[in-house]
Amino acid sequence: MTGTQITVIAAFLGFFLLLYFGFDNKPEAYHLIEKTRGLMVEASDPNTILQNAMEVITDEQKNTIRRSEQLIASAPDDSTKLSLLKDLSGYCYQIDQRAAAGIYANQIANMVDDDNAWSIAGSTFVAAVQQEKDETVKTYCNDKAIEAFENAISLNPKEVQHKVNLALRYVERPPNGQPMKGILDLRDLSEKYPDNIMVLNNLGQLSIRTGQWDKAQKRFEKVLALDPDNLKANCWMVEVFEGINDMAKAATFRSRCESLSNAQ
Repeated sequence: MTGTQITVIAAFLGFFLLLYFGFDNKPEAYHLIEKTRGLMVEASDPNTILQNAMEVITDEQKNTIRRSEQLIASAPDDSTKLSLLKDLSGYCYQIDQRAAAGIYANQIANMVDDDNAWSIAGSTFVAAVQQEKDETVKTYCNDKAIEAFENAISLNPKEVQHKVNLALRYVERPPNGQPMKGILDLRDLSEKYPDNIMVLNNLGQLSIRTGQWDKAQKRFEKVLALDPDNLKANCWMVEVFEGINDMAKAATFRSRCESLSNAQ
């Protein structure tokens, strides 16, 4: 290879390296996507959620949480740690920091690993979904709720409540491309457990939401045949009869609803 050829090759290699490393050859849209993805990951990180919660509470509440976390970190055994975590999760729920409460409840479920603990964690995350305004945090909490209910089902597949809770997540926030998944899951549960009051009540409520008054009435009537004092069915019947403009029956069920509510 001649000296001229070597010079040409070296010059070309230098130019290539300058283009590759010296200039940003990724389009602006790519960087925007990467930046957005980074912000979403950060916003849905449990530590970030806990930090954000600390920014909107009082100094007294911050001190209570910090003391609890210090005690948890130095807990002498798992039993003490679990007790402290339960108190902390409950406290966060009490001060309306439900995403934080869910994160601590999830830690409890990971330690205990029984279906009841996972169900509590899932239900706490559901409450956070209903409270949160930030869509990224809502999505994180919803995904964690689904994961928790799936864990509960795997540990206790005979418990219908876990399956109903999971189906309701898909009703409220359907997966991409499966808008009917939650409703279909509930209908499948109604076929497997035709006399299950929880399934019937939830299907009745969905019928009300879609204005299917006849279906709602039949489902709640079946609940009341199984359990005449069922609070939810009696109260939802008020809305059913108002929907079909039968105010006399609506008034009757309103009276029963109020009476049962006061008795609890």
